[in-house]
Amino acid sequence: KMTRAKVIRYEDNPSLFNVVNEVVIASGLPMPKVAIVNDPAPNAFATGRNPENALIAFTTGLLESMDRDELQGVTAHEMAHVANRDTLVSAVAATTAGIIALISDILMRMLWFGGGRNRSHQNQMPIFLAIIPLILAPIAATLLRSAIS
Repeated sequence: KMTRAKVIRYEDNPSLFNVVNEVVIASGLPMPKVAIVNDPAPNAFATGRNPENALIAFTTGLLESMDRDELQGVTAHEMAHVANRDTLVSAVAATTAGIIALISDILMRMLWFGGGRNRSHQNQMPIFLAIIPLILAPIAATLLRSAIS
C-alpha cells in the first residue's frame, strides 16, 4: 500500500507473468501475486511472510529498461527472498532490535531518575558498569538489523 503497487492479473501483462511463472516452476515455489509500481526507477521487491502469501512487485522503470533475461534474473533474485522468508526474518529482527532499544531506554531512565535517592558516592562503580551495557544495547540492536537486511 505504501508503494502504491497495483496487483495485476495475467491478462494485464502476459509476458511478465510468463517470466515469473518460469522462475516459479524452476524454484518449486507457489506462484506469488505480481504487482507493478508506477515509478521510473528500476527496482523490484518481494514481500510476504511465507511463500504462500508472497508478492513480487516490479517498477515500470525496471520493466522498461530490462530485457527478458535480465528480468528473469531479477525475478529469480526476488523469489530467493521469498524462499528464504527474508521479510519474516527482517520483521523479527526489527522487533527484537526495538525491544532491546526499549529495555535499554527503560533501564537508562531508571538509573537516571531512580539513582538519585542515595547520593552516597560509595557505589559509583556499579552504576558506571551498568551504564556500559545500556550504551552498547542500541548499537547491538542496530548491528542486528544491519546484519539481517
